[in-house]
Amino acid sequence: MYRGLCGAGVAIMTTQETLIKLFDDGMPMLVHAVQAVPEDKLDWKPAEGSRTIRQVFTEAVMMPAYAAQTLIMRGVPPYEDMAAEYAALSVTELIDRLPANAQAYYTAIQDFPEAEYENKLEAPWGVWTYFQTMTYPYWNMMWHAGQINYIQTLYGDLVFHY
Repeated sequence: MYRGLCGAGVAIMTTQETLIKLFDDGMPMLVHAVQAVPEDKLDWKPAEGSRTIRQVFTEAVMMPAYAAQTLIMRGVPPYEDMAAEYAALSVTELIDRLPANAQAYYTAIQDFPEAEYENKLEAPWGVWTYFQTMTYPYWNMMWHAGQINYIQTLYGDLVFHY
């Protein structure tokens, strides 16, 4: 039922293999985008109430670890404690943490039984399936890589960093 991406000459990948490949391919885009940001722009807000590059990058780095815990626990762990821990890290520390978070995510999705993909999860943001939870770290990372690149245009950097 769940089969991943395939193309000419490429074997069909499992859902887990597809998610790992997508996430692995996306991580350098996120990292390159944030590395192109000058230090004085990391905490710049383009508008009142908006988020900074540091904030969106922090969430994107944290999300694979958070999703891994959700899949392992079969429930939503407290978000605030993990978010506070990550908010205290520098961009360099966040970049250093990303590979371990990705590995935790990879292990959690590889170990998660396909028979439970459609089981529902009650979360503060709504009712999701575990499959949606498995796909969220990649979606979130790419969303935030795009946001970082867009915020860069607002302060005059018109190069797409990927």
